[in-house]
Amino acid sequence: MTITTEDSVEYGEQSGTICAVEVAIIDPYVASTYMAKPGHTSESGQTFSGDAQFSSDEQVNLMVEKQVKPTLKYFVYKRVRHIFNVGELRFQPMRTFDSHIPTTWFVSSLYPLASSEVEAKLELYGENDTTIPVTPLWKLALSEVINPFYAFQIASVALWVAEAYFYYAFCILFVSVVSIAVSTFETHKQQKTLHRMSKTSTKVLVCRAENGVKLGSSSEGEVNGETAVPREWKEIDSKLLVPGDLVTLPQGQSSLSFDAVLVSGSCVVNESSLTGESVPVTKFAKLRKRSNQSRVIRTGFQTNKGELIRSILYPRPMSFQFYKDALKFVFVLSGLAAVGTVYSLAIFYYYKESYLEMILKALDVITICVPPALPAALTVAVVYSQSRLKHLRIFCMRPSIINVAGRVNLVCYDKTGTITEDGMDVYGVIPSVNGQFVTSSSSSEQIPASHELHPVTSVLDVISLDGSGNLLIGLGVCHALSEDKASEKKRKPDSETNLVDTLRGDPLDVKMFEFTGWGIEDKEMGLFLYPPKDQQSVTKADSIAQVKLYPFSSEMQRMSIIAQLSKFNSESQLRLFSKGSPEVIASLCLHQTIPSDLEMVVQKLGSQGYRVIALACKNLSSECDYHLLSRTSVESDLEFLGLIVMENRVKPDSSRVVKNLHGVNIRQVMITGDNLNTAVSVARQCKLIPASDKVVKVYLDKSQTQRSKVSAIGFKTLQFEDQEEQNSSGSSSLLSKEKTKQKSSGYHFVLDGKTYYALDFHYPDLLSQILLKATVFARMKPKQKSSLVQLFSRLGYTTCMCGDGSNDCGALRNADVGISLSEAEASIAAPFTSNWPSLTCVPAVIKEGRCALATSFSLVKFMVLYSMIQFISVIILYSINSNLSDLQFLYIDLVVITSLALVMSRTGPSDLLAVKRPRQSLINIPNITSVLMHIILAVSSQLFAFVFVRNFNWYQRMSGKDEFSAETFENSAVFAVSIFQYVFVAVTLSKGAPHRARVISNALFVFTVMTLSVINILILFQWPDFWTRVFELQVLNTEFKLSMTAMLCLLLILTLLTEFVCERESWLCSSREEEEQCVQLRDLYSTLTAYQYWPPEGESISRDLRGNLTRHALDD
Repeated sequence: MTITTEDSVEYGEQSGTICAVEVAIIDPYVASTYMAKPGHTSESGQTFSGDAQFSSDEQVNLMVEKQVKPTLKYFVYKRVRHIFNVGELRFQPMRTFDSHIPTTWFVSSLYPLASSEVEAKLELYGENDTTIPVTPLWKLALSEVINPFYAFQIASVALWVAEAYFYYAFCILFVSVVSIAVSTFETHKQQKTLHRMSKTSTKVLVCRAENGVKLGSSSEGEVNGETAVPREWKEIDSKLLVPGDLVTLPQGQSSLSFDAVLVSGSCVVNESSLTGESVPVTKFAKLRKRSNQSRVIRTGFQTNKGELIRSILYPRPMSFQFYKDALKFVFVLSGLAAVGTVYSLAIFYYYKESYLEMILKALDVITICVPPALPAALTVAVVYSQSRLKHLRIFCMRPSIINVAGRVNLVCYDKTGTITEDGMDVYGVIPSVNGQFVTSSSSSEQIPASHELHPVTSVLDVISLDGSGNLLIGLGVCHALSEDKASEKKRKPDSETNLVDTLRGDPLDVKMFEFTGWGIEDKEMGLFLYPPKDQQSVTKADSIAQVKLYPFSSEMQRMSIIAQLSKFNSESQLRLFSKGSPEVIASLCLHQTIPSDLEMVVQKLGSQGYRVIALACKNLSSECDYHLLSRTSVESDLEFLGLIVMENRVKPDSSRVVKNLHGVNIRQVMITGDNLNTAVSVARQCKLIPASDKVVKVYLDKSQTQRSKVSAIGFKTLQFEDQEEQNSSGSSSLLSKEKTKQKSSGYHFVLDGKTYYALDFHYPDLLSQILLKATVFARMKPKQKSSLVQLFSRLGYTTCMCGDGSNDCGALRNADVGISLSEAEASIAAPFTSNWPSLTCVPAVIKEGRCALATSFSLVKFMVLYSMIQFISVIILYSINSNLSDLQFLYIDLVVITSLALVMSRTGPSDLLAVKRPRQSLINIPNITSVLMHIILAVSSQLFAFVFVRNFNWYQRMSGKDEFSAETFENSAVFAVSIFQYVFVAVTLSKGAPHRARVISNALFVFTVMTLSVINILILFQWPDFWTRVFELQVLNTEFKLSMTAMLCLLLILTLLTEFVCERESWLCSSREEEEQCVQLRDLYSTLTAYQYWPPEGESISRDLRGNLTRHALDD
């Protein structure tokens, strides 16, 4: 592969390079997808198009035979190659290698890549390198200097030097240089951290075919139905790996720099930084060999880790109203600066200043009116919040999301590991014999379904009730556990070694295996399990090997294992065991083996808060080739064995957090993959559903579905026993029955994934109504979780998603605010990662979000008023051909404003969440009124000082048409008043309640205000004379000073009163805004005009052939 041409191109936000590439040997998918031209016909008459599949490699063979070197054009954008699709005449991101290859190819083919093909793929996909280079310090400094903020500062410094403001200019230059240096070193430090994180070059053992041998050529005969080629294992740098390479995973702990499919052996993977799943996941291949081999499928920035790094480098742009409004304020100030510039030109033309002086003083107005430090001030507020969150072990990858968290009014929770404890305990099992549940209440005799069932809690009871031993074997072998290679301990039968020290995998599997008391050992041929001697008579095997694993899938809601049972060197038996959700396992079982009361028992156990897992088995022929068995064929005609009852306790903090968020009108819902009844029970335990509220189950009404040929939606009220009785007895009964049709606001919809799918497909308008009051979503698949979060956002909610596993990744990403409960400091799954596995992180993030948003509001107003106060001072003094002195500017900007802006942001969040959320828009009547009133007060007080000082006999005019002077009486009076105005405004805008802590909690701010107030008083009274000399002030008499003191006291009162009135009006507007939003959501109910009552309890809704909604009474 060679590069023949190179041209420059602009694409999106960044520039790239188009490269035309000649390809000799290439991936068939790439050739057929990107190089096929519409209408091109092969010799066999086949027309090629951009939609050709992987199996259609005729075009590639034709190109190779005719020695045609097709050309690919691509460019790199945000670390991803975009290839030109000739068929569609547009650039497309390069799809990953595994997106076009059947899964069976990975697990059935072990051939290596030829060297020539490796070279072609290396040119096409690039090196397997995600290392982010560290930019040299001088380049970082240069990039900071050309930043618009610092460019504006440099231009301002040049202007001030030209105006002879040397002290001020050099101090600002010094501050800018220090700021650039700090920013440069901080950026350099972050880049080095990212460089260490992204650097993953290691040595790997890879299998390569001899150069020149084509894949599929016959050279060494057939091996396992596959053509063998000369191959060589060699150690290379992982940077040289390409998609399709066959590699051997190293023993022990290591970090992989590529994504791969495990084709033989097993391994334990920690994917917490990628999926948010804090529990290490055990992966098993189809071939359970000792050597762990895998097929590389993605390299470089196409890997999951590469995507994580890209998400850090190029975060998703945020569209938040607050930031848009802040820019609008800057534009308004720019307009005022233009007006001030015109005014300055007119004034100095009147005073007959030189054209150069006129231009310099007019440009000076721009540097005063437009606050260049506004972005930096807003960043400081977010940085403080981020630091406080980090102290709580909550890490944030995208600080801009913190302000968005302040607007959250809907929180979605996963259940297991989020609301409830991550680990579970085996409460007991309920065996099923000959299609009936049996109990340990009296004997091993079968009992009627109407009797109370109590799960058996010991292995001896399981043995006595289940004579076949299949249930016990299923408990011992149907899991995805592996032995911890790092531990020197070995778990043997009847040993006292703690399983937690020797096993790696899902804690649920660990608890189930621990219940059996079996032994485990990872041998050369795979994982072997050993029943204790007292159980071998029942299991009829002394050792059981896992020979094939069908891993758990959240989409399929089950897992399966093929086990080989052996005893005393006799003929071994093959048996399949499956476990998963009861409804899914029951659908795979023979009807005669399923207990008739299965649904009732599962509902009853679920209502008591237990998690229920079903177990089934199937005997396989010992002569069958289980490697060739498909999952669909083998997971059929199973024998139902029984139920495993797991205790899943609610976390201690969950109820308290849910109650607190309910108290501030933040809606909360549960989205889980667990059983609906279990989810409803947990929701009632943690107070997501108050005990006094009705629960309306939304489900698919099969009877009406048969009539209308379209899925009908039924509504049935679930009735619970009294809550006090439930708490005292430790159990509750859940009975479904139709209730009286009465209109009620205290109700909650609950539904499962199948119903959600039917609503989304057939009744999207009805789904919107249901979502407004739905609280529990059960048996939801990952894609459904993601789409549900998006639907909530489209309804107008600001959504927060809190989850702990890979099943929640899509929902965490699509939510406005995602919080992942993980041990990793950074997770691609969500912008927030909490190391503390508790719901307390949710109110903490919301509190900090509200605090940061309220602080940002205050800072924007403070920076705007600072610019306007100084702008008023300059404009007033320009009228007499005067201005503030060099050191006066320096004191105001550097000492007063900088110190106040820095310490104002340190105020932490309020301990309690307020009912009303902070507003997200700066452009509203209360805010604009507040700014205008403060400007009026500033103008009035400065004009009063400007005029009042002229009424004394000792007043002398110090400037005029013939002389420009800063040392005037007017300057002294205006400066003395203005420096108090900055402090008054800062104090007024630092009010704590309701979203921030009290001002006195910010000790540094209080100290700064007191210090500045003392200095300002000394300047006003000109004591000692040092202040007069430093700031070039005229000596004012005591009467004037006392008069100014009285006026400033009145100004402070008016400033506080103005902000109080505007803040009260802001709360009224905020209340109206919330009410309008609620009305907007409630208006969705108006579409159901056909219903007299809502919800339609005891009824079902279907759609007729004309598309109209019709009502039906539920069948008894």
